[in-house]
Amino acid sequence: MRGLGVDLIEIDRVERVVRQYGERFLSRIFTPTEIAYCRTKANPYPHYAARFAAKEAFSKAWGSGIGEDLTWQDIEVTREFSGKPSIQLSDRIKSSYPDLKIQISISHTHQFAVAVVAID
Repeated sequence: MRGLGVDLIEIDRVERVVRQYGERFLSRIFTPTEIAYCRTKANPYPHYAARFAAKEAFSKAWGSGIGEDLTWQDIEVTREFSGKPSIQLSDRIKSSYPDLKIQISISHTHQFAVAVVAID
């Protein structure tokens, strides 16, 4: 196993930041596909928070955190047809690491969102 990462975040914290910074925050952290998905929900904030936690968990499993080598936009949380979450990496990252195997689990309650990511 290359790495394992976990992240837990308060949903109301994400909601406050989205309300304060709006599109500027959303477009910095999330891909257009992620934003579109979250906006289909009656309450998008748990879904934004879960995706934020997943990106943080991935960066921890990756070992570098978000920064120069890995950006928020390099990581996209998607859903398979079955509803299972998955991570799609940017072409820039995929071309350097074409054989990565990523497992992800995300969940949320009314207060918290959590994500666990394992990279092989």
